[in-house]
Amino acid sequence: MTIKFKLAILSSFISLVTANSAFANPVIPNDSKTQVQNINNVPVVNIAAPNLSRVSRNVYKEFNIGEQGLVLNNAMEQVASELVGQLDKNPNFRTLPAGLIINEIVGGNQSQLLGKLEVAGIPASVMIANPNGIMINGLSFNNIHEANLSTGIIDFDRRRNPIALKVTKGEITIGEKGLDSTNVEYLNMFGRTFKVQGDIEADYIGINAGGLLADMKKLTYTAIEGEGAKPQFSIDTSDLGGIYANRIMIKITEKGSGVNLNDLDGKNQLIIQAIDSNFVNIKGLFRSDMPKIIEASQYIHKGIKHKWTEDNGWIEVGL
Repeated sequence: MTIKFKLAILSSFISLVTANSAFANPVIPNDSKTQVQNINNVPVVNIAAPNLSRVSRNVYKEFNIGEQGLVLNNAMEQVASELVGQLDKNPNFRTLPAGLIINEIVGGNQSQLLGKLEVAGIPASVMIANPNGIMINGLSFNNIHEANLSTGIIDFDRRRNPIALKVTKGEITIGEKGLDSTNVEYLNMFGRTFKVQGDIEADYIGINAGGLLADMKKLTYTAIEGEGAKPQFSIDTSDLGGIYANRIMIKITEKGSGVNLNDLDGKNQLIIQAIDSNFVNIKGLFRSDMPKIIEASQYIHKGIKHKWTEDNGWIEVGL
């Protein structure tokens, strides 16, 4: 099985945690396969032993990252951690470290990711899945190949390998302190809806908004209906929000909703696929050194409507 989850393609809002506050229980495992300890006031998660495909499945009642950060212990021997200093080998490990660390949340609360997430020891890819939603406000990464953040539910085969991701609800919110994944090769986010109130900085970012059923073996996906009422916006970006990356891939699978984007800077790739959306509205910066690819019936940039015609491509038609 391929460890990297490379799909080619971003619940109600709760108050932000203030700068000086901390979670009483930032991480609560759902079973004994995963344990948590505190070292120098930083939670360290001894992740579950991986299977033969090097997939470590960890299930939680609560999963949050405070401003002090959080460490996933993937060490086969004593290592130096950026966040906690010297760290002993993960006691759950025998012969293999994890290549993919899955973090599933089965409790009823949203996850708040407010600090640095570090994989200590052998680098790995990380997936966080919480169908109740994810609030990001100051999240960054260290020693992680690929980060996948979703509001989906993961299905597994008998060997504990992930085979499908199903998204039908949940919102991913980016707060004013933003998200920095510039030292991660791939950042993929999957949610029913997105609110972007701060900057997202990345090398590659793939955002998928709407109902989704993904085949994690074939690396393909199908649009599905979400739960409840249809959202007005699949992605809603404030004037303070923006996406800055070498490559940007935005895919909208929600039919009939709008898309509000602000400040898109995709140096080497900028692709927006929103065929079934009511409209794509782009405010502010809209830039790429390569040809921009937009798949939509129309989009609006700085108040000027652009419509696609077979003969002339994109043409300005005003408002």
